[in-house]
Amino acid sequence: MATPFQLGNVCEDPERCEALEEKGGDARESICPQCPVYTQCQQRGFLSQASSLKHAKTQIVALPELFFDPQHAEIAEEILIQMDEKERLCIIDRTQAYKLFPVCKLSKKLLKEWSMNWQGTALGNFAKALMHAVEIKNKSHPDAVKRIRTVIQAFEWQQESLIKQMCRVNVRGKVIEQGFVAPDTGKRLAQFTIEFEGGAFAYIPIDKNAEKKLTAMKLPVFGFKRFALNEEIKILMSMAQAIQFGVFAVETVKDIRKLPTTCPDSNWTFWHQLKSFFAHYTRDADAPIRWNGKTLRFWVPPVLHPNVKRLLLMSVNLSEQHLRRVFPNEKIEVHHTEPTAWVAGNKVFQIRTGTYPRKTILDYNSNWDLIGFSKIGQRFFRGIRAEIESDSSIKHSIITYKSIAARLSDVKKKKNVCFVTHFEMMDSLHTDFEETHVLWIIGTPELRQELIWQRAQILFGNDKDPLSYEEDIEFCHYKDERIQSVYEQNVVAKLSRIVQRAKLDQLPNKKIILVSSLALPQITDRPETLLFDWEDFEVAGGLDKLSEVIATRERFETERDNLTVESSREKVEQILGCSARQANRVLQKLRGGTPLRIPFREQILSLLADGEKKTAEFIDTIEGHPKAIKNELSRLVDTGEIVRVQWGIYTLP
Repeated sequence: MATPFQLGNVCEDPERCEALEEKGGDARESICPQCPVYTQCQQRGFLSQASSLKHAKTQIVALPELFFDPQHAEIAEEILIQMDEKERLCIIDRTQAYKLFPVCKLSKKLLKEWSMNWQGTALGNFAKALMHAVEIKNKSHPDAVKRIRTVIQAFEWQQESLIKQMCRVNVRGKVIEQGFVAPDTGKRLAQFTIEFEGGAFAYIPIDKNAEKKLTAMKLPVFGFKRFALNEEIKILMSMAQAIQFGVFAVETVKDIRKLPTTCPDSNWTFWHQLKSFFAHYTRDADAPIRWNGKTLRFWVPPVLHPNVKRLLLMSVNLSEQHLRRVFPNEKIEVHHTEPTAWVAGNKVFQIRTGTYPRKTILDYNSNWDLIGFSKIGQRFFRGIRAEIESDSSIKHSIITYKSIAARLSDVKKKKNVCFVTHFEMMDSLHTDFEETHVLWIIGTPELRQELIWQRAQILFGNDKDPLSYEEDIEFCHYKDERIQSVYEQNVVAKLSRIVQRAKLDQLPNKKIILVSSLALPQITDRPETLLFDWEDFEVAGGLDKLSEVIATRERFETERDNLTVESSREKVEQILGCSARQANRVLQKLRGGTPLRIPFREQILSLLADGEKKTAEFIDTIEGHPKAIKNELSRLVDTGEIVRVQWGIYTLP
């Protein structure tokens, strides 16, 4: 305090102020006036921020919720006020749609506090009922939500009392017959006094004039109309009043943490939050509300502050569909920017054949105690090892799944390998990213199922059509397009950030091999990104000639797409690399004849000719309904034409 504000216009007593605000108090009312640098603070310290921000051309605030969370309405009112004819443009950088829904948290500790401090009142009864509803176990999610919704409906008639009590403290005290006489006039200003627990007191003024005179003399005053003398009672008052009277001490953080908790805004209490939640999410099954034994968490629809006239959201992967779910009644425009140019020569090779989940790269279907790599996993890392060993001057790094990274300890030891890590462990690798010449990203980041469901519920939980949580486990694909869109948006964000960390726009001699086919905006759609099959890499014999092999394959694919009824059978054979019989089938289809469908049996036997295959590989290759393909596999096993090695893996006898 001797040399305040040396670090700028920041608070000199932040710990106490933050602790009080967590309890629902207002530091500017209860702590700041007693601060030794209060006057200087208003002129050039923390308290000067509100006035200075009004005139600032630009404000950078680490609180994006300011624009759409009712909890911050008062702060938004202060700093977004219009001081001239220019309209404020509000900007949020790097956001996702689900993050725009304010999260509310109601703790078990607070429910217990309400039950004890407000026993026998509306708030005490409400807390007990809510606690009972959330703690019933062995019930489904819809049943749990229904119980909480029922509690809210049951206390609707006590809404006014609940809001008032949530914003007040309940102080013990008693009224005694002890008045106050003005020393200068001899006139009685108070006949009774309230004695609070802890020794604090306040006079009950006779009338308004007496109240003004007592206040002018800086004596504690509390208006109280109905009371019984010398009986212990509970008195409702604001947190600020209780601190002012000396009922509550705020000298230390420890003192403040002993205080009861109140809601600072009477227009946005926990009751308002729960009401907003259940009004928006009318179906119990898909309502995003969770109880973890300690805290009830739920999400409410965002409400743009009236002073927010234009809101700019900047994001690599913010879906327009999702954005319209967040602000359904607002005018929305989507603008695509030109991507930042990469350093000449930098390239991304992205596989085009699948997302390669962990269970595809590892062999979970073996009977071994130790899980090893599947055949495709062996192919991937055989090629990667060969590429690393081909030139020791080129530095490599690998990002993949945690369980796979743990199996690559031999690769990690190689001198020209900067790091081998997994998708969730990249925070301390800034220098290593810069030193890496070739970055291998193997697979697609995983998200906990609970997290995907939760984020989908936040966005789509109020739809008329219920969400379907059915997932194709083998392909890690959700059958409900809404849930799949949430999954892809979150995964695309992670992959995009990894590519950005490689600094292709700043550093030269960079190659990224992305073994996941998810489209990444401003990455997949660039001319510097080449789509490849792993067979292309194997044919090329490494990265040096991969671009040439891709160009050759793409040329043949273009020629295939340009085949016409006039094309000769020999030309079809040459371009497609197929037999004369297959070429005739293609020409017959092109000429309008009924295509001769190749039976599933023939296609399955043909695929098994070069070794065992998984069910997923048959479904990827053969045109037809997955269930029909699986039925044919079962039939061929029954007839003995093929053999089921293990669950989901087949081979020829």
